[in-house]
Amino acid sequence: MKASLAGAIRELIASGTLRLGARISDKALAGELGVSRTPVREAILALASEGLVTIRPQSGTFVFRPEPGEIAALCAFRGVLETGAIRLAPDPGALAARLAGLCDGAAQSLEAGDLEACEERDTAFHAAIVSAAANPHLAQAHRAIADKVRALRHTLPATRPRVASAIAGHRAIAAALSAGRPEEAAALLAAHVEGVARLLGARPNVSGPGRPRPGLAP
Repeated sequence: MKASLAGAIRELIASGTLRLGARISDKALAGELGVSRTPVREAILALASEGLVTIRPQSGTFVFRPEPGEIAALCAFRGVLETGAIRLAPDPGALAARLAGLCDGAAQSLEAGDLEACEERDTAFHAAIVSAAANPHLAQAHRAIADKVRALRHTLPATRPRVASAIAGHRAIAAALSAGRPEEAAALLAAHVEGVARLLGARPNVSGPGRPRPGLAP
């Protein structure tokens, strides 16, 4: 029960439903999830150990809200893992085909104005790179930060230019791999992650209730 509850709350955070820095009410979550408050509190403690939740004595419980320096460190670690995964991939051609397919799907979702689908394919793009390395230790390290990265992505501007730029960056990575240039692909991926880090560092992490994100702003 605790694991499933932790997973449900983790998804609320990673999906942006619970915003960065937002106060977490165990009573409200218990009501929403249809359980008592005790297992919710246990799940919150588990998420606190993962760094997704911050418990402040005398103040309350909150979704994590990293400072710019923490964001930079997280993105740097992500870049090391993902560029390393590209270099370790035993079949760059197969990875390139998988990434190109995800780019095509993301472009179709963008055309339809489906931001959520774009974000899902963005997550899948980076997960595919890590999976292609076939290294369980690297995969475990990446999973440890994946939910934080997803939550942070929901603070980025929901605009067509920003999403289109991300897709273009992904296409360039896939194209370099397809052409048999893994080092170029790794360099492009590093630049892509650094660009995301700059965007995240420039935006304040505003707490507040989550909101649905059904489409794109013009």
